[in-house]
Amino acid sequence: MPLPFTPGGLIFDCDGTLADTMPLHYQAWRATLDRVGHPTLFTEEQFYAWAGAPAYEILERLAIQHGVTLALAELTHEKEMTYQKLIPQLTPIEPVLAELRRFHGTVPMAVVSGGMKVLVDETLDILGIRECFEIVVGSGEVTKGKPDPEGMLLAAKTLGVAPENCIVYEDGPAGIEAARRAGMPALWTVASVYIVSGVACAIAGLLIAARLGSGSSNAAVGFELQVIAAVVLGGTSLMGGKASMIGTVLGTMTIAVIGNGLILVHISPFFTQIVTGTIILLAIWMNTKLFSGGLRLGRKPK
Repeated sequence: MPLPFTPGGLIFDCDGTLADTMPLHYQAWRATLDRVGHPTLFTEEQFYAWAGAPAYEILERLAIQHGVTLALAELTHEKEMTYQKLIPQLTPIEPVLAELRRFHGTVPMAVVSGGMKVLVDETLDILGIRECFEIVVGSGEVTKGKPDPEGMLLAAKTLGVAPENCIVYEDGPAGIEAARRAGMPALWTVASVYIVSGVACAIAGLLIAARLGSGSSNAAVGFELQVIAAVVLGGTSLMGGKASMIGTVLGTMTIAVIGNGLILVHISPFFTQIVTGTIILLAIWMNTKLFSGGLRLGRKPK
């Protein structure tokens, strides 16, 4: 959601806020910990709960929590180098980048990340936004990582903006806490997604209930199939990337028209599910071809 005012300064987290890199980070963690014989150490749920903490601190916590001995410096380096190989696979988080571009040139901006600065810089270069920031604070620029406010305060001081006049974009609990301790308002990008999704689900529930002739505990059974078909038809890539709300609405309308059309011609609801499933398979095939480069639309290059 766009800010309704112009802030004094903007501070962004990188991983999970500017770029969708969190799955790549977890892949790197799994490869590193699995290699040293700890396949059950550091679950995905724990990984997201600790989002924003530097790799070295994460390993320290794991060693204490599980009573194991870990080569902290060696595994930190291995994890980060493994992640570096995966960086080209990242995708941008467009709503946040749209805000960044809107304020670029008028509001001073910084990045405060729990990752190594060289990796953060590489991510920003791939996104094409490195020049937007006056300072990039990585794990090596502070003595204490998030949730300690040191990085946030360093960024605000460099920008020449009072902490209370900075707005922070974050996706992890540690970063939100760091902003709070620094006295900065924070926008939790993950929470905003859940809020929008929740409101959309509530509206969908009301629309479904309005069409029912009578109450039933299984009235929405099978609707997940139609949801998948709608978002894929609407242009959502199953390979990662971005789509649009308008595309999803159009996809939903397409599925609704097909479903109602089949009912009007007195086709059994059983066959409606088969038709919907067939549409999903075709959409997935088209999706795979388009995003893997196997299918080219339009004129051939000269």
